[in-house]
Amino acid sequence: MPWSHTSMKRGLSFSTHIGALQPRRRDGISRSLQQSEESLYGDGDDETIRAYSAILEDLRQLANPVENWHKDEAARVEATRDLSSYIVEYCMSADSLPPDHKEQIINECNKAEQWLREQMQQQDTLPKTSDPVFWSSDIKSKAEELQLVCQRILGSKGT
Repeated sequence: MPWSHTSMKRGLSFSTHIGALQPRRRDGISRSLQQSEESLYGDGDDETIRAYSAILEDLRQLANPVENWHKDEAARVEATRDLSSYIVEYCMSADSLPPDHKEQIINECNKAEQWLREQMQQQDTLPKTSDPVFWSSDIKSKAEELQLVCQRILGSKGT
């Protein structure tokens, strides 16, 4: 029901995600939620299914970006931890390789580590209300890239 969605979005936006909203965006969402509630509760009997659907879609467009940002925040932490683990793992495995292969893996790990550090430094300079500099999908792509390159190098160590 649109009523429960309106109440749920208000609860999420103002209890769980309030810190991530810029004041202007927070005020806009609050106004829209208030208007939706007034429309749904005030004129509810006279509204059509089409009107309910339009209100629901407006609410989704307002709240989904905020929810997605928060969902990705936890995923970014996990992806960062995974990438860091891969870097350590490949650096440690490089110790047993011939010097040229070892150097290649260390260089790839250093590049990935530098990229991650730069992204995190940029993120740290922004207020919590800004969109992230990088998303979990960016970190996962970097981790996959590192794995592919290092596996290729490890696979060619005997040639």
